[in-house]
Amino acid sequence: LKSLIFPQDNCPSWLSDCTASVMTYDGLLVAIDLKTKGNNVNQAVVRDLREKYGPPTSVRPIEVTPRIGNPFKTSNLEWVLPGLHVIYEVITKGENEGEATDVTTGQIGIETEAAYHRRLA
Repeated sequence: LKSLIFPQDNCPSWLSDCTASVMTYDGLLVAIDLKTKGNNVNQAVVRDLREKYGPPTSVRPIEVTPRIGNPFKTSNLEWVLPGLHVIYEVITKGENEGEATDVTTGQIGIETEAAYHRRLA
């Protein structure tokens, strides 16, 4: 894994630390992992992802019980596109179903179809 740092003027407001982790395989970029600022920026992230990738292939409603704060409902999104797989998880999940360890950090994973199948195997 290598880190990519975005220039401040090219960094989306929802991106945490203006960095991304990138993975290469045989010298080719196969995956990017972006950390978001969590549930507070969810609407902006969803708007940008829908603008770029269109309507999500699947929407997975989740009920979140944070360690601090009130429970809330949201949805994780997934896009399955020709040659590309995108997953957006609004918050950092805990060990138990619906438990949130961190509602201030989310994740976007973008990977090639081949990398997605390698990861699942």
